[in-house]
Amino acid sequence: MDPTDLEKVKILYAPNTLLVQSADSFLGFSLKISQPLVSPRLALFHALSSRSFSYLRSDFHGHPFLLTTETGHPAVFEALSRKPQIEGGVYFGFAFEFNYHILARRPFERAYICDIHPSMIALYAWVKEGVVATESREAFIEKFHEELFVNKERYFPDSDEFSDKNLVGYLKDVFNHYRTYAYSWLKEDASYARVRNLYLDNRIVHLNLNLARDGRRIAEISQKVQEGKMFFDVVYITNIAEWVRFKDYDHYDNMVTNLQSLLSDKTTVVDSKRERPFREYAHSRVTEGTLLPDFTFPFVYEEDLLRKYRRAHPQRRPVRQLPRLHFGD
Repeated sequence: MDPTDLEKVKILYAPNTLLVQSADSFLGFSLKISQPLVSPRLALFHALSSRSFSYLRSDFHGHPFLLTTETGHPAVFEALSRKPQIEGGVYFGFAFEFNYHILARRPFERAYICDIHPSMIALYAWVKEGVVATESREAFIEKFHEELFVNKERYFPDSDEFSDKNLVGYLKDVFNHYRTYAYSWLKEDASYARVRNLYLDNRIVHLNLNLARDGRRIAEISQKVQEGKMFFDVVYITNIAEWVRFKDYDHYDNMVTNLQSLLSDKTTVVDSKRERPFREYAHSRVTEGTLLPDFTFPFVYEEDLLRKYRRAHPQRRPVRQLPRLHFGD
């Protein structure tokens, strides 16, 4: 296994994983056994999974997105730290914790925090209220933790499917992550204060927004930014493009058009993509300027998923014909 292959399998590592590799020796063939290091983020996901609490379940099924499950965040923050800070920058993003992590590390004139689920917007509204009312970072963490547990029926409507003990363990791990993650907005007083000041100045707007279907609203936001002589500095869309491509293909082109309308030569797009659609964790990537990253996958991975989409939506427009490889008779 070469270094490239080793890098790809890192995502499979768990805290108790043993890595077995072939090794040369003077006796011929031998095996090298080691215990690889697991990234803190993956270690957290494994810990949550071991509690029999599904941290990947979305708000759509009753759970809020408290964690961003993609990998590769350190490289994103390193890239943003090297980016010049120009006055008038606007943030536009989806996904709960990562929005705040970015807002805590760059100055923004304005920020649009978006989500497709209304109950996530309700959670953002509570966060705003709690942050504005609480100067102390530690005090806010305690309030946030208490809010999620005391009102668990509001934030976890299927809470009857798991015990309070499981929920206590889950929230303990989540808030330990918020406190200790190197780039977390809740790790240091200064990063918390930066987000708090944005809220105090009413520079953060929460939007219930569908990136693929709300083109008119996105155009209005873009126009407002331009009229204010501002620009989109960072646009963060996590792996929304993958979901739209295979779950809402009829609006995929609209999504691309909507995103394109936000870009300038000063824009950084942060998204995440998997090696194969809906397999393992998505990996974060950074794209600069007016060109969007490639959201497509190799034909062999896309064909079946797009056929399934068409069977589920027979009345909608045909899926764009994908190229086929033809071999001789």
